[in-house]
Amino acid sequence: MVLEIKSTEQFREIVNGDNPVIVDFTASWCGPCKSIAPIYNKLGMQYEQFVIAVKIDVDTHEDIAAECEVTAMPTFVVFFKGVMTDLVMRGANESGLEQLFKDAKALTETS
Repeated sequence: MVLEIKSTEQFREIVNGDNPVIVDFTASWCGPCKSIAPIYNKLGMQYEQFVIAVKIDVDTHEDIAAECEVTAMPTFVVFFKGVMTDLVMRGANESGLEQLFKDAKALTETS
């Protein structure tokens, strides 16, 4: 299941947890975001025991997008224990997104 972030406080609470969090920075007007959304939702359900999948609308939460240096949509960023990792993917690449979920899951196996 993919959780839609409603506030900066909610975002901080989720990323500061113990599980890896994959953040999908998206926008309602973004065509590639719409095309990759069903795959992101499917992977979010497939990996829900290991990874928290969330979605952030960059137009609603410009502050979070700026803090994470998001300049293109979609951008997927992995956080682990409150820290933004170097696991980042830009664009609507299905195989790349699947690898990102695998890499995020692997964080739980090495910590």
